[in-house]
Amino acid sequence: MSEYLPIAAIFDQSDIFALEQSDPYLQELQKFVKIKVLGSSETVKKSFQRFIQGIHVGVSSFAQASVKEGYLAKKLTVSFGAAYYYILSSEAQKRANLFYSQPHEKSVFEVIQSEFNIR
Repeated sequence: MSEYLPIAAIFDQSDIFALEQSDPYLQELQKFVKIKVLGSSETVKKSFQRFIQGIHVGVSSFAQASVKEGYLAKKLTVSFGAAYYYILSSEAQKRANLFYSQPHEKSVFEVIQSEFNIR
């Protein structure tokens, strides 16, 4: 996970997730908390991989469209690019990694505007 979320490997050592199971504070807290298991670790891992794949598809499609001129060309490139990158997920990962390593200011703003519906 630290490959995609490097900050996840750095956390406050006094955080409840860093405490030992025998810690009195954590034991007291567990009296009031209901733990929900989302699935086996394999199920959660596959779900996270699909999530990351979706990010790669979206980023790749927008990166491809960012070099196009005109509204229609951009929309068609995003639409068909999403289908293409969904089918060829390894290409999506390569394209997304290239975008992460060499972002263009215009592309970044277009992705942000699209994600947050900013006009």
